[in-house]
Amino acid sequence: MSSDAEFDEANALSTTEKTAAPSTPTKRKRFVWSAGMIECLLSLRLGAMAFSFNGSRSVAQLSAAWERLRLKFALVQAVQIETAQLKNKYQALKKEFSTIKLAESDTGNKTNEPIVYPAYWDPLVQYIGDKSGLGSVNFGQSVHSDSSKRKAEVDAEIERQREQRRKKENVDIGQGLVLLGENLAKALVQRQVPQPVLAPTLLAELASKQYAMLQLIESNQQQVAAHIESAAAVNAALLSFLSKEH
Repeated sequence: MSSDAEFDEANALSTTEKTAAPSTPTKRKRFVWSAGMIECLLSLRLGAMAFSFNGSRSVAQLSAAWERLRLKFALVQAVQIETAQLKNKYQALKKEFSTIKLAESDTGNKTNEPIVYPAYWDPLVQYIGDKSGLGSVNFGQSVHSDSSKRKAEVDAEIERQREQRRKKENVDIGQGLVLLGENLAKALVQRQVPQPVLAPTLLAELASKQYAMLQLIESNQQQVAAHIESAAAVNAALLSFLSKEH
């Protein structure tokens, strides 16, 4: 084999090895937060876009709200950032605020344990401290209490609506017939027309409607009679059974 052929073969093997070698995954660069970025995040999440997150929101609605926040944050700060990074930072800021507030209450007059405040402490107090429950040490308890209160209100409203439906269902057929007759009488009075030319047509129309209403009343009366007969049959069977037992 000539030297040129040997060189070509070695070069081909080297190229193959380079192609087959696994590529080393590029480690994502850690996102560095500035005080201005933190204030921007807080102002969007708890200020300009707070309405999108408040109340009972579904998972899809919250995800869409975080995505809109990410787009605005990236546009204002001219950076590339993921939604998860924004969420994690927001949770970390709430935890940091609660930790410092707890340290303040524990430290009191202990001057030998100074508290180190971050450069973005003022925005934390402005946005998180002013939100009821958000900056409190009992944040989780506050959220749970509000949720329980809303659930109790919803349950009470459901029970009230059920009670109203039960009351409507308890109206017996006899009362329904009375109401039907009263409505018919009111309709007849309201539809009276003084013009003699329209009287025959109007009377025919009213007679037709009255006949239909009477048929409906008769049908309801038949249903009442059927219910009474059914109840009587049940009572008779029960009485017969009890008589045999004795």
